[in-house]
Amino acid sequence: GSLCCACFKQRKVCVCCSSKSRTPHFASAFFRLLLIIIGIMLTVCFKYVTYVEIEDKKLLFYSADKQAFSGWWFGGFFGILFILAAFGIIFYLIKKQEPDDRYSRHSIYRKFVKSFKT
Repeated sequence: GSLCCACFKQRKVCVCCSSKSRTPHFASAFFRLLLIIIGIMLTVCFKYVTYVEIEDKKLLFYSADKQAFSGWWFGGFFGILFILAAFGIIFYLIKKQEPDDRYSRHSIYRKFVKSFKT
């Protein structure tokens, strides 16, 4: 009641007022952070794979001072392939599980999706 309102007005964390205490899943938070990092890496890799042709030269679109199909281009290409292969392996491991195991509350893959344990 009033204690909770006082905690809220003072911007203090109030654990005594809530009936359910929620515990964060650090594995889930790490996985979500990892997804953000992978998204940024894919963005950079796709930028390095994209090239533009000016006159008779093929240059990288991301940095036009480098030739296309050089080390940077292959780095971006294999970076994309590596990330897609990693997600393919995770998909395969989830797919080969039995449905009971896949939807179990104790499945490690389910912890990736669920942010908080209630």
